[in-house]
Amino acid sequence: MYLVGIAGGSASGKSTFTAALLSALEARDAALRIETRSTDQFWQDRNGPPRFISPSTGEERFHFNHPDALDQQALFAELDQLAETADVVLLEGLMVLHVPAVRERLDLRLFVELDADEVDVGSLVPSRLEWYGWDPIHVRRGQWRFAWKEILSAWDWEVLPATHLKTPLRRKLQFFFAAAERRWLFGRQLHHPQPCLRWPDDSTLSLY
Repeated sequence: MYLVGIAGGSASGKSTFTAALLSALEARDAALRIETRSTDQFWQDRNGPPRFISPSTGEERFHFNHPDALDQQALFAELDQLAETADVVLLEGLMVLHVPAVRERLDLRLFVELDADEVDVGSLVPSRLEWYGWDPIHVRRGQWRFAWKEILSAWDWEVLPATHLKTPLRRKLQFFFAAAERRWLFGRQLHHPQPCLRWPDDSTLSLY
C-alpha cells in the first residue's frame, strides 16, 4: 500500500485536491485500487479531552483543532486494514503532517497552501458555533435556514440573474438530491463527480 498524506490549513482546498488527485489516478489506471480517508472520520470521544472554552459563548467544547483530538489507534487500525485491500490510500486532514506517528507512516507528504490573494475575502462568512452539533463541519438540520440566510446575505444579488431570486420546486429538488463528492452509505464510500449541478447561465454547484 502506498500512503499519501495531504495536509493544509482550514479551507485551503485539501478535499478538493484529494478529489482531483483521485480522479486523475483513476483515469490513468482503472485497475488501481484507491481509497480515500479523512482524519475527520477519526475523532476521540467528544465528551472527553481535549477541551477549550468558546470565547463567544463561554461554553466548554471539544477541541477539534488540537492534535490530541485525533484517535490515532482507530486511524492506524483502519490503515492496517486498508493495507490488505488497497494499492493507494489518500489520507487528508489538518493534522496529517503534524502528528509524528501519522507522518512517519506516509510514503508521500503533500501540503496544500492557499495564497492570501487567492481568497475572495468578500465572500467569506464567519461560521457560528450554534450552527453545529457534534462536529465543526456539518450544520445541524435545525440551523440550516439561519445558516443559509447569513451565507447568502454576503452575495451581491445585483449582479446575479433575476432567475436566481426565484426558487421553483424543480430547483429545490435539484438542491435536495445534489450529491457531495464523497459520502458514506452503509459503510461503503461513494464518489460523485463535481460540479454536481450546472445551470444554463454556466453557474455551478460543487459539494465537498
